[in-house]
Amino acid sequence: MDSNDSAESAIIEALSLPAKELKHYVKSLETLLDLTVKIEGPDEPSCLEDVSLSLLHKIIDQLKSAIVNIQCIIEDFNRTRAFWNGAANLKYRKALVTADRFLVLTNRTIPVWPSGAVTQPAVLLFTDILVIWTQLSVQQLPLNLLWIREYPDERKVVVETPEESLALVFKTPEDRDFWCSTLIQSVCRLLEQDDLTRLPLTRKGLFQFKNGRLRGCTYVGDWENGKMHGKGFLTSPDNHKKYIGGFIEGERSGWGVFTNEMAKDGAIKTYTGFYKNEQQCGIGEAVYGDGSVYKGCWNDGLRSGHGVQFYGSSHASVYLGDWSNDKR
Repeated sequence: MDSNDSAESAIIEALSLPAKELKHYVKSLETLLDLTVKIEGPDEPSCLEDVSLSLLHKIIDQLKSAIVNIQCIIEDFNRTRAFWNGAANLKYRKALVTADRFLVLTNRTIPVWPSGAVTQPAVLLFTDILVIWTQLSVQQLPLNLLWIREYPDERKVVVETPEESLALVFKTPEDRDFWCSTLIQSVCRLLEQDDLTRLPLTRKGLFQFKNGRLRGCTYVGDWENGKMHGKGFLTSPDNHKKYIGGFIEGERSGWGVFTNEMAKDGAIKTYTGFYKNEQQCGIGEAVYGDGSVYKGCWNDGLRSGHGVQFYGSSHASVYLGDWSNDKR
């Protein structure tokens, strides 16, 4: 036995000790209850007060629950250790192993594969991520920002994340139900939800985009069904452009504040006001790179309607009146 095996055995033994002690304690309490019933009879009043007896039952139930939780931790540890130590899993260990990541389920146990997959990938569910590992790519989907959408086919389900919409295929409806249930429980545990049977539609979280128009941008704030929705803070990859305010279905909408530290001349340096579908719309105030200021109405990102423009940093020239498509 090498040093690693000795250390792992010591960890397992350390985890097992509390459960063993709790089992002895529970057995003693249950013996006390049984003895009370035998002495006084099932129809006689207990010598313990009703409140005390109820409390004793509650303590026993909580201790049993603690024992089950400890046993689950040990099972998670053993399952994860066996997976990382598997000779065929070296590539997964090098890329995915972290101290607080435990294996929950794989498609080796219950088959599942992405719709349209040419070859059979590895589908690995951990306590914090869902991994789709193919010969060409590795997708790591964070569970804190993962939603499950129903699919008409009873052997399929769609997984939604901020940048992915992935259809998973199962051999049987029973396999689908088991995977979905396990996914939901894993997400709820990560989010510390009391109800482990229902995914919360709204979340709070941080995400860095890797693709599309927001590639490299970082968002922290409210989410709903895989999209930025509610209040949030979005920054550009170089951290020069920032927006804080409202979002609706992934787009800036509602009241918000935009800043661009590198804006020059006629580019907007700061904007405070309303947005709709990613564009300034409604009442807002813009300060430009050359010091000019506009206060008034906007539409589709352009000055439209009534407004006042102060020109230059000295504001020596002023125009007050109507605008159309950014022109006076």
